[in-house]
Amino acid sequence: IAGVRARRACTASGVRATSSIFLDILARRRDDIIEYGTDWVIATAKDLQGKRPRDETRRLVERTVDVHMAVIVNDDHEPFHAFIEHVTSFRVSLEFRLSTLLRGFLTFKRGLSRVLDEERVHARDKLAIWATVDESYYEAIFKVSDIYGEKLVHTIKTRRDEVEVELGKKRQ
Repeated sequence: IAGVRARRACTASGVRATSSIFLDILARRRDDIIEYGTDWVIATAKDLQGKRPRDETRRLVERTVDVHMAVIVNDDHEPFHAFIEHVTSFRVSLEFRLSTLLRGFLTFKRGLSRVLDEERVHARDKLAIWATVDESYYEAIFKVSDIYGEKLVHTIKTRRDEVEVELGKKRQ
């Protein structure tokens, strides 16, 4: 039992140390995370390449980083869900690909990845950080997918109803 308690104490202190490292990096390197995430999403999302201003994309990445941090640091999911609703509705109305939205929420992880490499964070700490970040990302992608699907179905039903009305007029 003493060995188990000692391992639990080490694990708890290790989690606190990793959390401290993570919070320090988020505070010191937030702008780098945003820049790297912006670079990555513009390079990989066809909907953004030369079609949207970089500054607009950067602002969305900045908000993405902030809402992920709100979840991770403060366990505050409300701004996260509100932002997901906003950005998904906005991008659906512009007929963006679902993959672009999913990439947008991945920008936090992509930017953070470069920063963690630059900071030479120990693999054990990276693994703990990724576990935390992944939970936030999973929450985002499931919500984005649900909202996008709902809006797409709504659009299809609305268009179907319009076509049925048009067909009814032509039959008369």
